[in-house]
Amino acid sequence: MFNQWIATVCLGLAITAFYFNFILVGYLFSVMVAIAAGVALMGYCIGCTIRYRYMMWKHNRAKLQS
Repeated sequence: MFNQWIATVCLGLAITAFYFNFILVGYLFSVMVAIAAGVALMGYCIGCTIRYRYMMWKHNRAKLQS
C-alpha cells in the first residue's frame, strides 16, 4: 500500500507538471516511477526501505526523548 501511495503521488505530480508545461519535471517524476517499478520487479522494494527507515527514525527519536 505504501508503494502504491508513492507511485500515485509521483504520477499525480507528473500529470500536474505536464499540465503546467513543466515538461522536464513531468518526465522526471514519470521516470522515477518507471525505475522504481523496474527495481521492484527485480525483487527490491524501495518503498519498503523508505518506510523502514522512517519507522526506525521515529523509534530512535522517541527513545531519545524519554
